[in-house]
Amino acid sequence: MSEEDRGLKWVLLEEARRLGVQAGNAPLIARATMLASAAYEFDAIDVELRALLEIPLRGLSPPRAAAFAEAAEQLATRAEVDGRRDVAIDAQRLAIRGWQQAGNDAAAIHATMRHDQIDRDRVTQPSGRRAGPP
Repeated sequence: MSEEDRGLKWVLLEEARRLGVQAGNAPLIARATMLASAAYEFDAIDVELRALLEIPLRGLSPPRAAAFAEAAEQLATRAEVDGRRDVAIDAQRLAIRGWQQAGNDAAAIHATMRHDQIDRDRVTQPSGRRAGPP
């Protein structure tokens, strides 16, 4: 890929992310960020979290809010695996809000329990590693 093509690819993926924010389309944000991270060196977890934070949740329909919550939970998982529990907690908090907006109380409760577990792990295991066998 030529440098010109690489620059164009970045612009297109950044535009997809921006449009995802405007449309409240979290899966589009996640996909554009993932594709960009395969070709460019940047903090994809941070970029995706910042993009999700820009979406006004109150304006999302229940199906779009559920998709938002799922994307936030996936981001929380990636952040936790990467040892970034503070980011995982922020992403999981977004998932809770997404499930609430979607009207899915059971998923919101489950997301809250996961949030609390990540927070407990952050306090008891600051190294970023989960408890259990090596």
